[in-house]
Amino acid sequence: MSKLISLCMIVKNEESVLQRCLESVKDGVDEIVVVDTGSTDNTKDIAYKYTDKVFNYKWNDSFSEARNFAQSKATGEWILALDADEFVDHLNMLEFRKELKENENKFNMYVVKIYNFAGKDAQTIFNNYHVRVYRNDSVIQYYRAIHEQLKRTDGKELSSSVSKLVVYHSGYLSYTVVTKNKGLRNQTLINKEIEAKGQTGFDYFNLGNEFVSQGMSEKALECYVKAYKKATDIKYSWVGACLIQICQCLVSLNRYKDALNVIRDSEPIFNSYPDFSAMKGRIYILQGRFNDALHELTDIINHQDLYTEALLSTDSISYLPNKWIGQIYQGKNDIEKSIFYYSKAFQENRNDMGLLKGYFGLLFKYSSYEELEDFFAKEQLLKGNEISNLFLLKVIFNFPESSQYTERLVSHTTYINNIDVKAKCRLINGKTAGALELIDQLTIKQKTITFNVGIFDFSDYIIASLASKQESELVSYAKKYKNAEGIINLFVFEQETTEEDLPIYLAILERTICLRQFDLFAKLLKYRTVFDSKICINIGHLLYQYHFFDLAIQFYNEAGTLLFDEPTYLNIIEEFKKQNMLDDAFQLALQALNKGYTHFSIIKNMLETANETKSVEINRVKGELLKLALKLYPDSAEMRELLYLNR
Repeated sequence: MSKLISLCMIVKNEESVLQRCLESVKDGVDEIVVVDTGSTDNTKDIAYKYTDKVFNYKWNDSFSEARNFAQSKATGEWILALDADEFVDHLNMLEFRKELKENENKFNMYVVKIYNFAGKDAQTIFNNYHVRVYRNDSVIQYYRAIHEQLKRTDGKELSSSVSKLVVYHSGYLSYTVVTKNKGLRNQTLINKEIEAKGQTGFDYFNLGNEFVSQGMSEKALECYVKAYKKATDIKYSWVGACLIQICQCLVSLNRYKDALNVIRDSEPIFNSYPDFSAMKGRIYILQGRFNDALHELTDIINHQDLYTEALLSTDSISYLPNKWIGQIYQGKNDIEKSIFYYSKAFQENRNDMGLLKGYFGLLFKYSSYEELEDFFAKEQLLKGNEISNLFLLKVIFNFPESSQYTERLVSHTTYINNIDVKAKCRLINGKTAGALELIDQLTIKQKTITFNVGIFDFSDYIIASLASKQESELVSYAKKYKNAEGIINLFVFEQETTEEDLPIYLAILERTICLRQFDLFAKLLKYRTVFDSKICINIGHLLYQYHFFDLAIQFYNEAGTLLFDEPTYLNIIEEFKKQNMLDDAFQLALQALNKGYTHFSIIKNMLETANETKSVEINRVKGELLKLALKLYPDSAEMRELLYLNR
């Protein structure tokens, strides 16, 4: 029988991730080809456990040549190209095999959806599409040293389709980016391409992508602008994506007005794609223009039939608009509509942490156990796709409202036998010593793996150790893993630490709230004094997020008005309005404006207050406020309505 799929990989020093990749794909491919470019660790030993087709290759600064070499060793009808830090879901891979057979060679290559985990603990997930499957035909070859692309050497066009296959990529996790120095390596290769090709727009586009992966928005923006200026034809597929990336960078830099200007110039050219309208809706949300955003996003959903593809991501057609509309209605406290739109988004993407937190947070808060049980059974949750299950478990185990239901829901699944799940169940039930007893059975290496990918993570371990006053193993762990040493020494020995440990400190505070470990939360609060005084603003935001409004205000006041940021003003103004302290709300909003904070909600609150109060002072500044509103938001239908009411 002929081989259907050959997996082809290029690897070097990938012992930490290679087995995960090969284990995930081994039953979905017919052949594995591994090309090693000079490993000095156990990479090749791991590869030999799965295949005898392991080849040495002298690296010559060209991914294309290395991939073409791997293809030359493959005998399958199709090539699947994966990197070592990528993996697939077993069932999804089997579905893709069926898809290949059913299509009967209609296409030369397939585009797959890639979920990229980024940040310190995969708290950020973004997706992109890339060709990863192509026919094993000698006339189809890669070219370009980096960000390699496929072409036919006979000059004919390649036909492609978007496949069902999903690939998960952990290479953008902060630890990986730093330890493997991928950013520097890729920049070096791209710079060589730029020199060799004479500074092409596509090279600058790829360099911008590298800077984005490293969180360097300013440098990325410079590259994207150069790329666009050098584009010789706007019809190139990367040009539209480049404009979207320019908008993304401007948004990350809080330059919303500039991003909207780019969108307005681009929409007439790319009006058959949803990306710019979706981006506009997203910016409106960030500006606080929720009704304007609803209009924009609803329009996309109502005209989905007009969009067959997207410039950067097909998520802009349906998934993202539904998710963002769900967020808007959640903010408006319209729970029924929020759940409706979240559910539509959930049917398309079950791997987005932000969506899962919003959607399941509402379900656990407003549903009975019987309703949740029926929902989990109907949707086949915690069955099938292992990757989606991992995301969902990580979310539902950390809701303050879920502690009474989670263990019962998980008890119907095989996950209840996992040590990390058992430990987490004990922890949410307040049995901290019992949770530690299970986790401390693991070796240091097993613990590290569990903390990185399991349900019982590092924050849980610290909380369980501190709450049960069993800190010796915690200290031992810190000695072996220096990135944990600072925060642990702070909690156990009250030693000084650095601002680098602030994110971990805040994460642990948040987890104590989720686990209802309020005594420990109060105890840990005393350590805030070792950080910059702005920590009180962060703690205030955290408390406000979990509806401890009065306590949040106390921390805002402790920080002082000089440290107030825009969310602080928005939260305090909202509390003043709840208590009908309209004059105080107006004065605080005026203070925010004087500091340069021009969030739509701040101006909206001021105009609404002007309609409800007879204050002479408020009416005195009303005219100037109207001028400012018109200047800042001239295109806002909601603002025009407010201006009409305030004539």
